Amino acid sequence: MAKIHEMLKGPENWVQGKMGTSQSCHCLYGWLNVCYWGELEDSQVYSRNMERIREHIGGDGAIAKWNDHPDRTFEEVKALCVKLDI
Repeated sequence: MAKIHEMLKGPENWVQGKMGTSQSCHCLYGWLNVCYWGELEDSQVYSRNMERIREHIGGDGAIAKWNDHPDRTFEEVKALCVKLDI
């Protein structure tokens, strides 16, 4: 199972304010689905990781909203994924 921070090699692998445009370019929520949604075991990991992200970002816990904030940067998204080891 690949981790999000391994897939986020550069800003070209991240989108903001729109849906991903290819198999290798997604927002944080999209990468969460790509990396952790699948079989039952993966879906449990998916749920745990979703909760961990929500705890970290605070607010209303809306991952897409956090990702799409106009001041959000690729570096912040990548740093979050590295910090949480997801």
